[in-house]
Amino acid sequence: MAKKKQTRPAKKDADDQESQSPLQAIFLANTTFEENNFQPITKERPKVLLPLVNTPMIDYSLLQITDYIAKSDWSSLHNPKFTVKTIAPRGSVSAGDALRFIYELDVIRGDFILISADTVTNINMPSLEKVLQEHKQRKETDNNAIMTMLVINKSKHQTTLPGNNDDDQLVMAIHPNTKELLYFDEADADSNAAMVSTLGNKGLLLDNPDAVQVNNDIEDCYIDVCSPEVLSLFADNFDYQQLRRDFVKGLLEDDVMGYKIFIHEIQSNYAAISKDIMQRSTYPLVPDIQFSGKPPIKLESQGIYKGSKRDGETSGSDSEAEEDFDTEVEATFLRLVHEGVDQENTIIEVTSLRLAFNMESTDCARALFWSMMKFAYETPYGTKDELHRNAVRVITTWRDLLRHYVTSTDEQIEIIATFQEMCSELTKDFAAIFHKILHVLYEKDIVTEKAILLWASEKEGADASDKIFVNQSQSLIQWLKEAEEEED
Repeated sequence: MAKKKQTRPAKKDADDQESQSPLQAIFLANTTFEENNFQPITKERPKVLLPLVNTPMIDYSLLQITDYIAKSDWSSLHNPKFTVKTIAPRGSVSAGDALRFIYELDVIRGDFILISADTVTNINMPSLEKVLQEHKQRKETDNNAIMTMLVINKSKHQTTLPGNNDDDQLVMAIHPNTKELLYFDEADADSNAAMVSTLGNKGLLLDNPDAVQVNNDIEDCYIDVCSPEVLSLFADNFDYQQLRRDFVKGLLEDDVMGYKIFIHEIQSNYAAISKDIMQRSTYPLVPDIQFSGKPPIKLESQGIYKGSKRDGETSGSDSEAEEDFDTEVEATFLRLVHEGVDQENTIIEVTSLRLAFNMESTDCARALFWSMMKFAYETPYGTKDELHRNAVRVITTWRDLLRHYVTSTDEQIEIIATFQEMCSELTKDFAAIFHKILHVLYEKDIVTEKAILLWASEKEGADASDKIFVNQSQSLIQWLKEAEEEED
């Protein structure tokens, strides 16, 4: 294929880019440009919007990114710096057209990760960041090293990658030491002859085991770490339409520009797509954690997933939905306690449940606090002092988790009202120490003096059972009022 032999320089100085480059990723959402096995359905709907267990495939990929960002130095849970920008490249009929459009927008700074958004995998972002650093180090010594492709060895891992099956095998020739990709093609009758010709032109002999390693058991992860030259090359070569068939093969066959592609083989256990998600090996990316507002899925016996009833359905109701939501939140919290699940993953799961059940943030605060205090109550104790210590330990341990959902005064009042309800109906041993727990919530910055005073004022004129808790907390309330008056 004909190609221009010169490329435009990067739009900004490379060193200047390096000093201010954020971690960026391009998700190619509409991969119906490429051949896929879902036509003719994908003529009307992009493959990434097709449901995988009732959730669009792109949601799984985006959740992986947001999960990592939430844990990393790039942002904090309370001050996120992660944004998703949707770009609709009008008139694009290929991945190449889309990347040319992105190049003209000049929104990419430095190296970036290029991902086909229908790739659902448990490769985590720290692993990708490691590949990114490997790519940068390689480019420091070889400026022509502009791309690193992630691959998986099928002989080492059970995989089912998107678009691939046993009949769609790749042939890759790789330098065994440098991991430079020397040849890339789908297996066909002429593959060997083409490979001999290509490698011969590069001065490499197939009978020299030190020069080349031929693989036909490699699968493409459709995840690449790219230097900014990649976008520039697409901008200058309009015959680059598809990423693999045109761009990768074209670069490898070009003898003038000298650009190089390298591969990085994933060594860890690798879960690829739907089968692994159904078997829950990709936790927390599992069917019963919903994050796109779809009806919730429940895992039942023998690995069967069933949808829960929602409002408007025959047996659905607000109370049933709230009860189901509370049950799911409690189960999520107990996994955190007993299985050591990361708190950030718990936040993702609870937020997903909120969206799935169409709940509010106050519902998350209520359900989480109820679960925490119920756990404290069910932890063995002999005296009320021991119960108090149980509660203090639980609140202290998972304070940050609770505070994620208790940011407004309304949510703080909901916490107090929830505890009051527990003391009245379920855990009556808590009733005698209500005021002490309320003080702990204040000391741990979970509820403010404003929330406590508003809660107390709302109980004026209430029945005797409500006033018991206000009267019990009167010394704390009076102290808060005096402190408020002093500030005024």
